[in-house]
Amino acid sequence: MIRPGLRGLVLDLRINGGGSDALALQVAERLTDRAYVAYAKRARNDPTDPGRHTHPQPVRVRPAPDRFRYTGPVAVLTGGETYSAGETLTQALIQRPARTVRIGQNTQGVFSDVLERILPNGWTFGLPNEEYLTPSDGKTFDGEGIPPDIRTGNFVQEIAKGTHDSAFAQALAVIRAKPSSAALAPPARQQCRRPGAVSTSVPSDAPLCGRGLRQQAAESQWETLP
Repeated sequence: MIRPGLRGLVLDLRINGGGSDALALQVAERLTDRAYVAYAKRARNDPTDPGRHTHPQPVRVRPAPDRFRYTGPVAVLTGGETYSAGETLTQALIQRPARTVRIGQNTQGVFSDVLERILPNGWTFGLPNEEYLTPSDGKTFDGEGIPPDIRTGNFVQEIAKGTHDSAFAQALAVIRAKPSSAALAPPARQQCRRPGAVSTSVPSDAPLCGRGLRQQAAESQWETLP
């Protein structure tokens, strides 16, 4: 239960067949006090060209109103039996502002909602037609699944053999460990460049300053600012 006094949370999504993305996002909303973009969705929109898609639409996580929100460390356990909404929740937590560590094995790699159609004879069928993209670089985890930060043994095999749960043991160690001083130190101030300006002291690949940064975000595939 997410309540005041909670010092660490292990979220076990390893045997999770999915369900509602909206409910998955509601879980993420209880784990942040700052709004952020979880992922972007786009759909295939040309039956003759599988490479054409709709414009990506950002999906945001906003802090749950009038509810206690936990912002401490979270360990997310994943594996090959983590499907669909279990994966979209895992993907949403990648962007979580507070410390979040994925432990276990890759998720299944099955994200999309299903587009249903009815054939003339009355039969129905469904096809996945969407992609869930990371807001930073537009990457999709379809097929390969979301990889863990810390890889452990196969949970299903461990249970079958009656051995210890290596992922859960690792999660407890991570939750109980104090963040390193490097993790607590404020980030170094980054140099930025002004659009159209040429400077020998600022790298050409440095991020844009102020208005230029906002302009760059507006011209990107989708808005990344919550």
